[in-house]
Amino acid sequence: MKTRRKIMKIKVLVNIFLCRIGIRSVLPASVFENITVIENNEIMVDVSGIKTSNIAVNVFRVRTTVLEMLKRADKFLPDGHSIILIEGYRSLSEQKKRWERIIKEIKQRYPNLNEKEVELMAKKFSAKPNGNGPHQTGGAIDVSVCDSGGNLIDMGTEYSEASLRSYTKTKGLTESQKENRNMLVFAMKKAGFINYPAEWWHWCYGDKMWAAYSRKKFAIYGIIKGEYNDNSKIR
Repeated sequence: MKTRRKIMKIKVLVNIFLCRIGIRSVLPASVFENITVIENNEIMVDVSGIKTSNIAVNVFRVRTTVLEMLKRADKFLPDGHSIILIEGYRSLSEQKKRWERIIKEIKQRYPNLNEKEVELMAKKFSAKPNGNGPHQTGGAIDVSVCDSGGNLIDMGTEYSEASLRSYTKTKGLTESQKENRNMLVFAMKKAGFINYPAEWWHWCYGDKMWAAYSRKKFAIYGIIKGEYNDNSKIR
């Protein structure tokens, strides 16, 4: 058992190193699974002062610090542009629906993949619904940018598109699409968020993904138990 844990730790460190030097862009799920959570018990709050979208099935609740950071990010955008929140906290039941939709989309888009390959690709665009997804912590958010009329600007793909074009840094974008993504990246990073490289829209703070990509020793947000309500507990 000790030997297995040691091998796993070495694999995790190797993957982190490869990501840092640019050979890998996305850390494997095993890295996140091995991160400790020291829950700070920060409360979940309803979103206020941030524009929201009806693209997804939304539950507009996030951790308190995440909301304050979103407000800061909004101020780092050029005049006439605003951060728009697509999703914050996502219940486990919604995560299951999302997983099933992405599996279906990948099978349609890449019909030559076998079941194992489909699942491996799906994991790049969605957490498998096992109760440990980042959106179940209240620290993960999906965002985009809208213009003064409330219209989403062109980011090169639709929100939640399961394709290689959804990677934050990808080929084949127009100059305008690159500028739009860079605009979002600048504002979110300036506010303190960490991006998931396979999804230009996915940003986080406090969860395991945030800890992995920002080289923190532990995460500070754990999973919200059950379907969230005002009496839900955090673990």
